[in-house]
Amino acid sequence: KKAHDLGLIVKINSVLIPEINMDHIVEIAKTFKDVAHLQNIIPLIPLYKMKELRPPTCEEIKNIREKCEKYLPQFRACQQCRSDAVGLLSEKKLNIYDLKHFSH
Repeated sequence: KKAHDLGLIVKINSVLIPEINMDHIVEIAKTFKDVAHLQNIIPLIPLYKMKELRPPTCEEIKNIREKCEKYLPQFRACQQCRSDAVGLLSEKKLNIYDLKHFSH
């Protein structure tokens, strides 16, 4: 809240882990809707101690983002999806809110 009150842009990063936090991701968006500017739902990459877990499907990510965007805009410029091919986030002409087709 303090960062928001100071005028900083607040992005909430949430790692989506199927069977563990699917229901909590929407609650995170609801909780921070008044103090965050956007949410970045990151799919689990099963490595190390989480290597036995499965990553979320594209459909699961899409569904969760649709539910969450009722509360917070969704960040869709994911480096795992090769979205960097559309430009740099720092370019003023690039609108991160319109990158729905460049993500999982």
